[in-house]
Amino acid sequence: MEPNLYHLKYFIDAANLGGIAPAAKKNLVSSSAISQAIKKLEESLNCQLLEHNKNQFKLTQEGRIAAESIDDIINSITGLKAKIANLKSDFSGTLAIATLRSLALVLFPNAISSINKNFPKLKADLMIGHTKTILDQVLNDEIEIGIVVDNNAIHGVKKHILHEGYFQFVVGFSHKANLKNLGILVTKEKPGNLEVKKLYQSHFKTPAPISMIVESWEVIARFASAGLGIGFIPDFVASSVSHLELVEVYPELSRKIRYKIVAISKGPLSSNSQVLINELERSVQQILK
Repeated sequence: MEPNLYHLKYFIDAANLGGIAPAAKKNLVSSSAISQAIKKLEESLNCQLLEHNKNQFKLTQEGRIAAESIDDIINSITGLKAKIANLKSDFSGTLAIATLRSLALVLFPNAISSINKNFPKLKADLMIGHTKTILDQVLNDEIEIGIVVDNNAIHGVKKHILHEGYFQFVVGFSHKANLKNLGILVTKEKPGNLEVKKLYQSHFKTPAPISMIVESWEVIARFASAGLGIGFIPDFVASSVSHLELVEVYPELSRKIRYKIVAISKGPLSSNSQVLINELERSVQQILK
């Protein structure tokens, strides 16, 4: 049996999201469907892609190699679909978007560049703000789509999950030995200040040493690199600043706090909005490679 696109898609989603359940949730199918697809892919490739241990999701060496290749295949197919769609439809006009500062800095350059190249008649107007402001802009029809990190305060809009991941505590490589003297750098945005305090208190039985609230994950990464504190940032931000030589600390603690990047809209997504979502999904996967 030759693998089909669903086998590839379900496997790579499970690999990128770190489990069967989140892949099932993203694809709106059962966990059994994801497991069966991976099993059929293993049969097609004649290898074991996962370590089959109970309550553990871990790729084998073959699985890691397959994930890298399949990721490229999926991205190529996504790009092909976009090019064909561009031939069939006249994507044009202005797409009003708002997002968080760190998302704009990390995810949008590649996405906007691709849109300019493949959809030259489509213009994107991008605004920067906090989650509450972006939610209000969507509800008041000031923008067509908002790209934010999901939290419990976002209601009354439609959500499309672009990516799910986890947070990390990071510090500059040369400052790793000085952890006891460093405070924690967080944002007010959720997940952030409150989540860190609760998790740190539960794990270490002592209050979290929050030293500074910084309203940008990118700035936090740079401060952590300079030894100004232990940064609390999402994995995609950490991956995007590899030149800062950050190292992860407290992995058993931080990876318990997960996040979802979501697109929010007042109504059904327009074809222009779907173009943006497709490009942002590709952008975050490229960063996390």
